[in-house]
Amino acid sequence: MANKFSELRARKTLQAQERSAAQAERMLAAMQHNAMRQARGLSQQMLADVLHVQQPAIAKLENGPVCTCPPCAATSKPWAVDSK
Repeated sequence: MANKFSELRARKTLQAQERSAAQAERMLAAMQHNAMRQARGLSQQMLADVLHVQQPAIAKLENGPVCTCPPCAATSKPWAVDSK
């Protein structure tokens, strides 16, 4: 029978747990807003309702304006706006 994930995680050393947590944080930081929204099964309208904004605001957050400066381009974050 397969082990429960929580049991496997509990058997990891503290150092391995910390490495896993750090990796998860890096992955979440690199994840684009639309990918996070979709991973949670939310439509743009559903998220807009929760945040008390209109749906086009969510679309703009996910899709527009993209900064091409090296720090923003390196992270591929669509919500990073050029401050020029």
